[in-house]
Amino acid sequence: MRRSRVLVALISALVLAPVTFDEDFFYCKIEPKVLLAKSCGSGDPAQGDSGGCHQRVTQFVLQDVTTPVDCPNDGIVPRGAISAASVQNYQKASEQMSLDIENAPLLAWPTKKIASHPRQIFLPDSTEADYIREWATKYASH
Repeated sequence: MRRSRVLVALISALVLAPVTFDEDFFYCKIEPKVLLAKSCGSGDPAQGDSGGCHQRVTQFVLQDVTTPVDCPNDGIVPRGAISAASVQNYQKASEQMSLDIENAPLLAWPTKKIASHPRQIFLPDSTEADYIREWATKYASH
């Protein structure tokens, strides 16, 4: 009995280190090639989207980005200023990420693994999904 109480105490004391996903990768790949390319904020009227999708409809609110971050040569090192809108989008997208990437909301919702998303935005084996999976490997623990 004593062992089980000690084990419970140890498990209760376990604190996972917070994770920070790579900002540069977000600004150069996730925001322009996934969120902006798929019109996640504004929605795509050609696909029947209306009401602003992630600019208004959900807790995952994205800001309108008028000037994407400059990432020369399709690289992952941003150059120049990063807009306040992009910084907010990074923060919101990071909240939707997880090291358990296949169940991370940023991947699970648009691939329709979570069936209540209004429509499938991209396939689980798409380039967009691969960018999100790659982002999950680029993090720091604190």
